[in-house]
Amino acid sequence: FSRKFCKEGNFLFTNNHVSLPVKKMNRVEKNLFLIKSLELEVANHDPIIPISDKDREFADTFIPAQETSSLRRLIIMHPGSSLSTPYKRWNHHRFSQLADTLIQKYQAKIFFTAGKDEWPLIKSITDQMTESDYVLCRTETLTQLAEIIRRCDLYIGNDTAPMHLAAFLGTPVIAIFGPTDPVENAPYGKGEVIMIRKDVSCNPCRKRECQKGLCMDAIEVKDVVESVERILF
Repeated sequence: FSRKFCKEGNFLFTNNHVSLPVKKMNRVEKNLFLIKSLELEVANHDPIIPISDKDREFADTFIPAQETSSLRRLIIMHPGSSLSTPYKRWNHHRFSQLADTLIQKYQAKIFFTAGKDEWPLIKSITDQMTESDYVLCRTETLTQLAEIIRRCDLYIGNDTAPMHLAAFLGTPVIAIFGPTDPVENAPYGKGEVIMIRKDVSCNPCRKRECQKGLCMDAIEVKDVVESVERILF
């Protein structure tokens, strides 16, 4: 990309530069635009997630076939983010309240997923819950995670890679956005997506050291519950 549309001095190491039609666009569309600028045809850009039989067998241990065929709503929650981006995380107290509400109100079954360094966060959430109808899905690969997401009726989480994975798979997504720019980082896929975000005086931003978290604190449990109702009921 040309200087205006790239970062970290990348333009210094390339001879041919591509300018985007607008300053901001979804990151997926941005990369597709670059491919098209190379005069390569993009006929179908739906990603292919290579799920193996072993991945399906692994997912069976958490969500067997009888679960997916039942009338119960299966909801996956990924409350974490990378350790370098804690400012993207919605309050863990609210995740526990949300999980309890969805179990009590809709008899939903909750499936928690996390990265290898995020399980203490999940424990802090489940320790605060009054309900116990949840499952801890300790996945080891992205394709195992993908198959578990695929079997669920709804994905709820922050702006993270699993959120994008869920959108690619076509699973309905409720994305909780605070500091990051939804224009550039919105889930991109074929499924239904609701982004929950509250405008405050300072977002979007990339202040990793932010201690206030006004944008995330502005999102209440009822905001997410209302979005769940819009998608599932």
